[in-house]
Amino acid sequence: MLMGRLLEVCIASEDAAVIERARALNGLHFDLLEADQRTRLSALLAAVSDELRFDIESGRTEVPDREGFALALAELEMRLHDLYESDSRTAAED
Repeated sequence: MLMGRLLEVCIASEDAAVIERARALNGLHFDLLEADQRTRLSALLAAVSDELRFDIESGRTEVPDREGFALALAELEMRLHDLYESDSRTAAED
């Protein structure tokens, strides 16, 4: 669900390939990505996570454990925010 939404908003073909691979392997490994791609994908995934969380909380998207799923998405968005903010600061220092 989340990766499908990410793929829908992805623009760069190299990012789409990474997302497709992540879907097939059931995981996206940010530590294996180049810094610019990691920053781009983490920011995009954070935005998609936030949007999906809102859709779940508002009842527009149904999931079995609504509260638990929304909470997990909020935590994911926070962690991704830390990742892309850290990458952005590092890039600015270079």
